[in-house]
Amino acid sequence: MIPSTKISPVFLLMLTLLLPLTAGAGSALAASTRQLVREGNQAYENQDFDAALQKYGAAGEQDPDSPYVQYNRGNALYRRQDYAAAAQAYEKAIGSPDARLSGQAHYNLGNSYYRQAEQLQGQDPQQALGMLDRSLNHFRQALADDPQLTPAARNLEIARRTKQALEKQVAEQQARQQARQEMAEKLQDLADQQQAAAEQAAGRKQAAPDAATRKQQQLNDQSKQLADQLDKLAQASPDDKDTGKLDKAQGHLNRAREEQEKAVEDLQEKRFAQAAEEQKAAADQLKQAGDSLKDEKPPAEQKTENDQAQNPEQDKGQDQEKQSGADQQEQGKDQEKTGPPAPADQQEAEAARPPQGLSARDLLEREKINRQQRAVITDGPGGVAVDKDW
Repeated sequence: MIPSTKISPVFLLMLTLLLPLTAGAGSALAASTRQLVREGNQAYENQDFDAALQKYGAAGEQDPDSPYVQYNRGNALYRRQDYAAAAQAYEKAIGSPDARLSGQAHYNLGNSYYRQAEQLQGQDPQQALGMLDRSLNHFRQALADDPQLTPAARNLEIARRTKQALEKQVAEQQARQQARQEMAEKLQDLADQQQAAAEQAAGRKQAAPDAATRKQQQLNDQSKQLADQLDKLAQASPDDKDTGKLDKAQGHLNRAREEQEKAVEDLQEKRFAQAAEEQKAAADQLKQAGDSLKDEKPPAEQKTENDQAQNPEQDKGQDQEKQSGADQQEQGKDQEKTGPPAPADQQEAEAARPPQGLSARDLLEREKINRQQRAVITDGPGGVAVDKDW
């Protein structure tokens, strides 16, 4: 995965090649499977993707090892915007002896992970970055399998620049979070000082007011400085959630300052008991201001902590389950796990070195893309026209 980070909308070309099946064990079974694929293809062209999925599913039951069936099934799932399920289907098509099919499966996998990143960017930007890493890797692999697959080079650039923009937004939001945390700590420290001053004032009877007044005035000055800093933080934040926290903190701080001003007047007049009450009220408002800036734990994290508190004897089993999930994720067997393993980042090298096998025309197109402020690619079926009724 911050502020409402937004991936710039782009339109990724999805290659739709409804490919033939390899011959099955028996000619009758192979013919039946081909017929199911033809019917699925026809439903797909009619944009009846549910019907297409039923036909491809039936074909997959007859020939579960066919990468072609899985590829077509992935296309239908993609059109239904079920990008996670589409990615699972495409995963079964990559590595096919047919290099063209494998390259196109990698290409559509890159698109599927990009779309998942779009869906995740608001709620979990770190996971969105992981999806973009996967997208980049599959676009690279598509070019390795099929160097003439020029749309992969273009989408590779889009995904690379998108990741850079999202990383910048994440870094900026983390800096704002750090600034809020530091402000919360300063407010808490000031609240502690104010509480100590209140306790001292409560114990006074006929003491000279000058020292207590000077101390309170110093606290008032600190409150003003923090109020100015809060204003600057609010003006620099583009996130409504951040601004809401800052506004709430500012409200508490303003009320604290009002109580502090009253306390100065009462200290000057030796009304120590009344001043002490006002100082306590100011300390409470300062503490609330600091609490307003703290980040709340996500509901899922709170639920996990509650479950662990209620079932401590299950901790060992939960740790084993987490390790098992991590192993599955490392092996790439479970595509719906959150937080995909981040592959090695080769973006800088990619920016300096064009994908292998691109022609001079392709390189010129790539250079043009680098100059574009926003990349827009026509969305919809494309690719090389092929005969669909084998």
